[in-house]
Amino acid sequence: MDLILQIGVERIHEHANRFLDPLEEALRERGWESLRAEDPALRGCALGVRPPGGASVVELHRELTHLGIACAIPDGVLRFSPHWPDALDEWEQALLSTDEALARVRKG
Repeated sequence: MDLILQIGVERIHEHANRFLDPLEEALRERGWESLRAEDPALRGCALGVRPPGGASVVELHRELTHLGIACAIPDGVLRFSPHWPDALDEWEQALLSTDEALARVRKG
């Protein structure tokens, strides 16, 4: 906790959203539905998305986990929640893995 308090909640919030902003944009371009607040001031540190074409989020979660991507599936939504130690360029790997997971699920 001391390290988190030293870094500061505002800086951690900013860092997480700098990770999520390009990931969200790229997923939207691929037809994913974002459930994230449009207003940046209202955003938390998570990105909830629904896959295109009604792909199963349970199957996507399983495939992403196999690919080494930490995510969750609360209430039928795929959720990405980066933390302060995550490098900002890791969103690119999350995107590539999401593409791969979706391809695997569609091949089913």
